Amino acid sequence: MKQKIIIAVFLLVTPLFYAGYYLSYNMWDHANYENRNFVTFTDVKQASFVEKTSTIDDFVNDTIPFKNELTAFNAACNMKLFGVIQSDKVLLGKDGWLFHKNVDDSKSIDDYQGLNHYTQEEMQTITEKLALLNTILEQKEIEFRVIIAPNKEQVYNRYMPDSIPVLDISKTSQLAQYINSNSDVKLVYPMEYFRDLSKDEHIYYKYDTHWNNLGALKGIQLILDGFENAEIVVEDKAPLMDLAYVSSIYPYVQPDEYYAVVMDGVEGKENLYLLHDSFGDMMIPILENRYDVQDATFAYFNQFNLPNNTDVFVLELNERYLYRLFTTIDTIIASAQQIEK
Repeated sequence: MKQKIIIAVFLLVTPLFYAGYYLSYNMWDHANYENRNFVTFTDVKQASFVEKTSTIDDFVNDTIPFKNELTAFNAACNMKLFGVIQSDKVLLGKDGWLFHKNVDDSKSIDDYQGLNHYTQEEMQTITEKLALLNTILEQKEIEFRVIIAPNKEQVYNRYMPDSIPVLDISKTSQLAQYINSNSDVKLVYPMEYFRDLSKDEHIYYKYDTHWNNLGALKGIQLILDGFENAEIVVEDKAPLMDLAYVSSIYPYVQPDEYYAVVMDGVEGKENLYLLHDSFGDMMIPILENRYDVQDATFAYFNQFNLPNNTDVFVLELNERYLYRLFTTIDTIIASAQQIEK
């Protein structure tokens, strides 16, 4: 009898729960903070018979009432009471700093610990191809610059958990040293410089994976002239905090300040082409003070093509996505060879 009462109460309360939620729908947060597409009813209909049950389960989890509110409350309890974050993508460091775990197509923790070195053959091959690209661009009077944006885990290593020790030099440090020792390519990997700079300057977001505009400016100053007099001002604008969103602790953190770069523009700008990942998004507004900028991202690499009027070609890659250089270098070389000047 008791079991029947419980079932009856559940069947009565559940429709009221859903009804109350949808009647007050506009009061709640429905944003997708998980960097993935939620499962829709269309996905359920199109799922195969074998996948139907799991797809329905995912659909229910993605559309459950008060999803964001309940998830954020659970995350806050875990963090404040137990000092942990339940996330397969986000690592909680010291003083509340958030970092990337080994996730998807990046291996930030392996990079940090020095567990995934390149082979001698890999380093030699990519160096030779970069040197060839540099020679082609020089012949066409195009300046070529490469900047590898360090992983946040490398720059703010002092906030990484003690349980994750550094075991060896990182593969990016290893590769950058090899390229700079065996070619004339102007490549910058400012990990040590940024690590020192971060002691006095806030150059990466605390709750995001990216450098902020000040970090982007410091990177640009290492590879291009003309940005020495840029100034940083604080703007009333929301900073990036993707790791806080993914881990659902966003309602309970104090966001960083948002910095804007202020500087005088110039007339008669040269043409700069930027091939970049998401770190390059912060570079573009700064570069536009000195250059007419065209760009392509690695996410849409099929649209990449160096224009004939290119004066400067900048290649930016974040450390954890450095593998993209290996998969795209041949296409970049072919595009440079097609330039007519």
